[in-house]
Amino acid sequence: MNVTVPLEIIKASEIEPKEVKWLWYPYIPFGKVTLLQGDLGNGKSKLMLSIAALLSNGEPLPFTDEEETEPMTIIYQTTYDNISCL
Repeated sequence: MNVTVPLEIIKASEIEPKEVKWLWYPYIPFGKVTLLQGDLGNGKSKLMLSIAALLSNGEPLPFTDEEETEPMTIIYQTTYDNISCL
């Protein structure tokens, strides 16, 4: 199957910057993909699951001045490079 899609070229100088909204300033932008990487056993999963638990219960994140907010729906995805890491 041959599909031709026109290529749109945009100069970087023509892109209008947009303000970033932060879920947890300056660590996690709101509505963006956030990747957390590190060595096995450093607590990445515990950190992300703790953040997900706080947000899903409407509790404030650490080191913020925010009060409780509306609970959020969280999507958590994890993967490993190698099955032997599990």
